[in-house]
Amino acid sequence: MGFLDILKKKKKEDIDFNVDIVKLINKGILFEDEQEFIKWKEPVGEIKKRVRVSERLFADRAVYNWGERSILKGLKLPLTTVFWYNNPDSDGKLLRSIEFNIEGNDAAEEHLKLIKKHLDEYLKVPVNKEITDTSNYIEWIADNVKVSIYSYEKYSVKKLKFEIAKL
Repeated sequence: MGFLDILKKKKKEDIDFNVDIVKLINKGILFEDEQEFIKWKEPVGEIKKRVRVSERLFADRAVYNWGERSILKGLKLPLTTVFWYNNPDSDGKLLRSIEFNIEGNDAAEEHLKLIKKHLDEYLKVPVNKEITDTSNYIEWIADNVKVSIYSYEKYSVKKLKFEIAKL
């Protein structure tokens, strides 16, 4: 590395956004409305320089709210990323997952159907499916990424968590 190499602009990696969804999410998450791509294991501090995100700090975690974004070829959801301070995976605040959470009987049921239908179209058959009277867990594996929906009932209120996580 020469002395002036630090002044050179970093070459932006060309990513084909029209490739198959499995290949795309193995590299990261595309916010389709803005055509902004976030790579897995990229520090959130670097992402914040180019992508609009709000940060909320709590005693036990940091929550990054990405806002409502269109991902996975048209699935529009308000997304967040949570870094738990007591979790070693949160060290360095490297992006390893992105999620959507909602509660309320009708809202959770409606989003479960919407997300499942969308994922069945693009990710095909789930690798794990556990359905009971009070919960649903459906999981797709796309190479090195896990996409899951977990719907459950707690204190008579239905809750839903949708997550995309780099393995």
